Amino acid sequence: MSACTGADPVAVELDDRRLDEWDFQCTTPDVKVESTFKRRRYRGRRRTGRRTLRLLVVRAAGSTGHRFYLTDIPLSEMDGESLAQVYACRWQAELLFAEFKSHHRLDEFPTR
Repeated sequence: MSACTGADPVAVELDDRRLDEWDFQCTTPDVKVESTFKRRRYRGRRRTGRRTLRLLVVRAAGSTGHRFYLTDIPLSEMDGESLAQVYACRWQAELLFAEFKSHHRLDEFPTR
């Protein structure tokens, strides 16, 4: 999110550790995090905002890395595995539109 520059999230539901203190090799957290961020300037003033989101960390298939998903969809509406599948499909759609815009001049078509 462009408005969330400088965000420094802290877990609020699991415990009060910072995200860089977690050992993702041992756990796959699905926790609520709270992030404080600076908003864009408006009429010469800059305010801070606070947002509580859900952080899901999933081990990437076929590699030793992890994928991090930050969303406002609560656990009661979608479990972690389903959320990861939805975001994987969404990423494929983003790549498709990037392809259309860069190689097929989609951004030049008159649309509304």
